[in-house]
Amino acid sequence: MIDEIKKCLPSGYHVYERSIQKAGKKTFAMVENPKHEKFLYVSGEQPSELQKGKRIDKGVLYPLISENAFALSQYLSYLKPRPLGVNGPSFGFGDRLGVATPGHVRSVRSRSITPVFAQQSIRELKRTKRVPEEVMASAMWGVFQEGYKKGFGADADHLKTPEDVEKVVPVGFTMFTCDPSDYVNGRAATMSSEELKREFEDIEDHTGIVNRYGDRKFKAGRLQLEFSEKELMRAVVKYYRAIKHAEKMYQIIESRVKGEFDFELSIDETDEPTTPKQHLFIINELKDAGVKITGIAPRFVGDFQKAIDYIGDLDEFARQLEAHVEIAQTFGPYKISVHSGSDKFSIYPLIKKYCGTLFHVKTAGTSYLEALRLIAGIEPEFFSRIFRFSLERFEEERRSYAMTTDISKIPNVDELPGERLPELLEQNDARQVLHVAYGSVLTTKNENGDYTFKDELMRILKEHEEEYEELLVKHFARHLAPLSISL
Repeated sequence: MIDEIKKCLPSGYHVYERSIQKAGKKTFAMVENPKHEKFLYVSGEQPSELQKGKRIDKGVLYPLISENAFALSQYLSYLKPRPLGVNGPSFGFGDRLGVATPGHVRSVRSRSITPVFAQQSIRELKRTKRVPEEVMASAMWGVFQEGYKKGFGADADHLKTPEDVEKVVPVGFTMFTCDPSDYVNGRAATMSSEELKREFEDIEDHTGIVNRYGDRKFKAGRLQLEFSEKELMRAVVKYYRAIKHAEKMYQIIESRVKGEFDFELSIDETDEPTTPKQHLFIINELKDAGVKITGIAPRFVGDFQKAIDYIGDLDEFARQLEAHVEIAQTFGPYKISVHSGSDKFSIYPLIKKYCGTLFHVKTAGTSYLEALRLIAGIEPEFFSRIFRFSLERFEEERRSYAMTTDISKIPNVDELPGERLPELLEQNDARQVLHVAYGSVLTTKNENGDYTFKDELMRILKEHEEEYEELLVKHFARHLAPLSISL
């Protein structure tokens, strides 16, 4: 089959063999020209839904635009994402560049874990100036290129408003991560008894809540949970309005989506950890409201900073994780979701030990950093420019992240010989500087209106596609090996 396709293509074209698929009288394949531009090649009957085709010999070349990805999925059903449910562990691969999915596929192909290839938060979309259609299409094209037919999920991450929902539902996302952090009252942990009581009594259902939880013991596995008066008030004041917002978001999604979907609640972006009793209160209230939870992301003890390993007491993390798992298994089942899961190598064995198969780990910026690792090794001068720019932007970019970065510990990039620049990717403070500046690196333009970095960055990744994929496979092996069983 591949030889037949090559005969129909101009000289110098590359055919991605795994992509070749027949559907009735149509043959589809991903091909690349000598300029590293990719196209969908179709021979035989031509689908009327495909756009902007250019005939060559016995086939037609189509650009890899979003419309063509969605049209192709009508013929190759494995390109459509599906709900994950709770039957088995899952892992989210964020791709801020739109070219990492082939490497992600290769990373997970031999693992017993379900991948989420299309994953982007509304915050990331704003920073990269992408739209949900691009995120979904780039994942579909990567799945097509690699011929991956085991199924994958698509996560519309950190949705905060009904308007966010309306942006992602029509695109076909199957997982919706609700982030009600704007409605979480972080002051509840430090309120005086008088203020706490006033706030509690302002909750319209406070009497009903006391009847449902006061003087009642809850059993979750080996846990025996009973709320004191103050613990109950703190849980309610902290989370009640967030729960109501999550209910509203769920109802909107349920009214818009045809068929099954995953609904995850993200309460990890708060200052104080989510206690097991607070977790119990949240899930009980959501269940009573008819909300079907697939996963919940608590705020764990310790620090889950971007791009670096877990900071904190591993024994305490293990104890809290075990308690959260007991609740999820008893009142679900649903998954415990670990956000900011990139590079948290020290906790992966604990996740597998205590969660079993009921977990979801979410990563995002680590694939962008692996792209920068490639650039540091191939074009060190260009990498140095990106690093200096990222350092200049750091104080502004860090505002939306909780980090303890100390830039005084970062080696002077101008004093490092080119062959040592990749070492910056191993230094925590430098990793974080590079991580948070991704949006500015990808969107900043010069006085002529040209991208300062993006075009050159993407050129390098396209010309060195295999090397980038190899770096991703190596890097994600460190994430996935402790979490999954090799097939």
